[in-house]
Amino acid sequence: MLEFLAGVALGMVWQRVAIGAGIALALAFAGATGLALTECLKPDLHAVLKFGAPAALLVAGSTFYEKAGNLANIRILRFLGDASYSIYIWHVAVATILQGLLMRLHLPLTLQIMLEGLGTIFVTCMIYVSVERLITQLLRRRTPLGRLAAPAE
Repeated sequence: MLEFLAGVALGMVWQRVAIGAGIALALAFAGATGLALTECLKPDLHAVLKFGAPAALLVAGSTFYEKAGNLANIRILRFLGDASYSIYIWHVAVATILQGLLMRLHLPLTLQIMLEGLGTIFVTCMIYVSVERLITQLLRRRTPLGRLAAPAE
């Protein structure tokens, strides 16, 4: 819950503040470093400090770096960003089902993990295309405010 609130706060700051690309990269680097090292250096650290704070820094740095206009528009990354809500909502259920199916095939564990990850991303993206995007388009057509809020694609 605290990480969600951090995301809300970050969104509010992001709308009002602009920072340079160098500071944004430093924030992202600090977050990535924190995520990579805290488990090794401080395994008993509270989860909010071990994972939440570094993740917030990583997200802040990444979003502010993008806002600074330093990222190319890479279609697959834009698509994954658009699909992120469906990925977030469905990944546990889809991964659990795929894991059960893959375990029956008796594949090497490394291959099972790779196929589960890739399969989960694929299936949740298909849910985005076939469900979420269609519902969103329908709602935008039916509500006057929805038409105003539609992003440029």
